[in-house]
Amino acid sequence: MKYSFDAGLPEQCSLEQVKQVMDKRGYAWAHRIPAEELQLAEEIWRLPDDRGAVRYVHDHILEVPLFRAESNIHGEPTKILLDLQNDLPFRYIEDFLLEAETANPGRRYALRALAVITTMYRGDVIAAFKAAIVDSDPTIRKLALICVARYPAFSFAKELDTRAAVESDSDLKERQLKLASDLRAHGKRGTLW
Repeated sequence: MKYSFDAGLPEQCSLEQVKQVMDKRGYAWAHRIPAEELQLAEEIWRLPDDRGAVRYVHDHILEVPLFRAESNIHGEPTKILLDLQNDLPFRYIEDFLLEAETANPGRRYALRALAVITTMYRGDVIAAFKAAIVDSDPTIRKLALICVARYPAFSFAKELDTRAAVESDSDLKERQLKLASDLRAHGKRGTLW
């Protein structure tokens, strides 16, 4: 399949809810890929008239479900998601970015979701992760390490070093320095979208 479009689902949206919507719409269940240590669980449905497919992907590491519409027809994945949005509470990158800037409990989920659903490097997502790296809350700083490891841009190395210089948690400091070193050696560089 040539074209795809991804959306996130809220924490409380279960696979059972997704299955009910797919059944109601007559989408044919096609395949299940079970979760393994480095393999995410997937459920795949085919749409009628060869319009494409939809995938429910559960990231068991970050505990975020991803929904992907795919098609060989240009623009069709967007149409598929817009149609399904009547029955499923999709959230998009912009929604998660807004929540990632808040201090409410939903911020943790928003940061995790950004690491899962953002496949292209975006400056606004990088900015959200950089803010999390230097956050006053150590749980947010720890979460930032996981998100950055999933979104390994070279540009995070400087912030990680800067934060490590003042980090009071010795384990967290060690992890920050290790990740910064890894990013310098292997982090992705280049133009951001």
